[in-house]
Amino acid sequence: MSRDFLLVLGGGVVSLVTTLIVLFITDWVYRRDALRRLTGNQPGVAQQQSGEKEAST
Repeated sequence: MSRDFLLVLGGGVVSLVTTLIVLFITDWVYRRDALRRLTGNQPGVAQQQSGEKEAST
């Protein structure tokens, strides 16, 4: 095999792996956020509400 072919093949493999990693991370974030919405578990909102309670006392 020629050197150019190996470079092009290697670049294609790197591109494919990078794309798959980005897709898996995006899917994980989407599923995590959807699960939080379904369960009502939003830690940012809870922290903000507790901060408001402390400020009012």
